[in-house]
Amino acid sequence: MCRKVTCKASEVFQRSDVVSLFPDFQGQVPEEARFWKKSDLELFLGSNGQLKPKEVSKGTQSCPLLSRARQRLAELKISEPSAEYASWCRHLAVCNAATASSKTPSDGYGAAVTPKEFRLDTAVASCAAACSQVESKSSAPAIPKAPVVVPCSKDWCGRNWTMDFWKAQSQDLWWKCRTRSPAHEYDRRASDIVDVEGSPGEYADYAKLLQEKDPTCLEENAVAYPRLVMDGWCPFVNAQGRKLLEKHWRELTPRGVKDLSFKWIKMFTTVFNLDFFDYFARFYKLSLGAPGCISRLHVTNNGAHTWYTQIEGRRLFFLFAPQQTGNLNEEEGGPVDHLEGYAASVSSVDIFFPNPKRHAAFSKAQAQ
Repeated sequence: MCRKVTCKASEVFQRSDVVSLFPDFQGQVPEEARFWKKSDLELFLGSNGQLKPKEVSKGTQSCPLLSRARQRLAELKISEPSAEYASWCRHLAVCNAATASSKTPSDGYGAAVTPKEFRLDTAVASCAAACSQVESKSSAPAIPKAPVVVPCSKDWCGRNWTMDFWKAQSQDLWWKCRTRSPAHEYDRRASDIVDVEGSPGEYADYAKLLQEKDPTCLEENAVAYPRLVMDGWCPFVNAQGRKLLEKHWRELTPRGVKDLSFKWIKMFTTVFNLDFFDYFARFYKLSLGAPGCISRLHVTNNGAHTWYTQIEGRRLFFLFAPQQTGNLNEEEGGPVDHLEGYAASVSSVDIFFPNPKRHAAFSKAQAQ
């Protein structure tokens, strides 16, 4: 039995048209009203400015990074999120509806599927032809040929390197946060190329606000609470970060991984008389992501091997072997001049709602 779920799109309206319907209104419409729902604006105007949306009246609906993001979206006249985030919102809505419908009458309510509660088997329901779990091992194989999960030890040095840690460590550092990451040469949609500068401390406050105000990633909130990711940030290039790296770099490598980066970078910097740790630090990058942030489907540049260590929260990965490239409608591009990095090879396939005509081959893809 198939169930069709229709997701309500974001409510788009002209603020001036609504204001014209209330000729007796004497006050000033606040700038943040552009992010209100139509019903909230009508309530405000009808009460002659006395009644505001609850979250606005509490004064906790924004923070510096979110305010700049909203201003940037308004300047560019953007009223839609990136393609990946829109798809994620729709997918969560489908999962929420399915969860609610599966409740027995005695429960009396339906539970929302938040990112914190999200299950892998739910996520892959509408993805590829097959999706298997990544194997977990106590240490990485000497010659890795497939993805593997290696648990961190309980005394791992970076367990306390949370957002709050970096907020305290890096208040004076700034980085560009983007609506779509990594960047690609042929990104053209306005909603895909928005960038806003912010510090790690500001991002931590932004992430907490989104967790409080929009934990279930409602599509109708996609513009009011836009998702930005701080990706590719190098936290060890400043003085404080360098001390951390010098002390702990040997402990950062997962068990079993034979990393020759130290050897080759040491040779390179010695030959050219360069600062070793200045170059070495650039190979360790940190990503900060608020609830709902999503990276596009892409290939790591130059066929490089990478490992990801999850310090705080949870992150869901979909991995496709190189042999699956033909099923993913690969799009190649050139370098992009961004400090945050770029991807030369990406895919426009919507893994949750693939287009049956444009991406017919995706139905044959196998993921992990």
